[in-house]
Amino acid sequence: FFFKQKTAYEISTRDWSSDVCSSDLDTSGSFNGAFLHPNCHSVYASLFVVLLASVFLIGGYAHRRITLPLMAIWSVFMIWSKSRSSVAATVVGLLVLFFLARPLRNRFGWRVRLNVSRGQVVVFLILAVISLGAIELATGGGVTKSVVAFINKGGHVTESEAIDTEQVLASRQGLIDLSWHNFQEHPIFGIGFQVGTHETFTKNATWFTAPAEKGFLVTAVLEEGGVVGATTFVLFLLSLIIEFRADKNVPAIAMLAAYLTSNMAEVTMFSPGGTGGFGWIMIGAAIDRKSTRLNSSHEWISR
Repeated sequence: FFFKQKTAYEISTRDWSSDVCSSDLDTSGSFNGAFLHPNCHSVYASLFVVLLASVFLIGGYAHRRITLPLMAIWSVFMIWSKSRSSVAATVVGLLVLFFLARPLRNRFGWRVRLNVSRGQVVVFLILAVISLGAIELATGGGVTKSVVAFINKGGHVTESEAIDTEQVLASRQGLIDLSWHNFQEHPIFGIGFQVGTHETFTKNATWFTAPAEKGFLVTAVLEEGGVVGATTFVLFLLSLIIEFRADKNVPAIAMLAAYLTSNMAEVTMFSPGGTGGFGWIMIGAAIDRKSTRLNSSHEWISR
């Protein structure tokens, strides 16, 4: 999905400045192309990192440490592309993966064996805080300004003093307002599944067209399905979570949490032919990683 849909035009025409999946960054002195666009990382990078983290944390793969540089590379791309939703989705997925796996027990009362201890995580966090604190002091607040500029997704680092709510929501506020207006007009059943009222969509829509970038999962679901559709969707998510938990499938729960988080900024769950399809494939990959092999001495420990 990534290479076919995101880079086919750029590869065939060698036009790396195209709007298909080019970078929002200044082209001077930086790599610019398919791997540096926020839309690519909102789903792709975050789900890759969560899946790699599940391989590192749970399971007996002999060469699992190779996932660490891969996760680091994807993280760098996320920062360079200023993809806030991918960073948020990654953090949520990793937190769910680590903190849900530790207390989980199977039907015999055994817990999942993690490849990283709580003490190691604490030491890593302490070192990270000390390092960031030292950089903050050395640069006169450079870390804080960089974080604020990243969240605002605009402005120069030296000019970023505080989080600007209007600027944070600037790229999605119009879509959110439109979805909410449509929901108020059609509160019971919505305007229809994968239907949009944006001018670009209404002028170019065909039987095979689906609206993209609805902006916010909650308002998008309410807009398209109304109260009835939204209730059905919530029941579907709850059934997935209950099934994953009953199956002791921590990677799948973490992947679903990361995917839902990424959809809070750009709704892709209902687009099976594009990034949405990739997202569900990654959830399938996480389901396949479930830790229910009771005959494996590495997966479970009886204490």
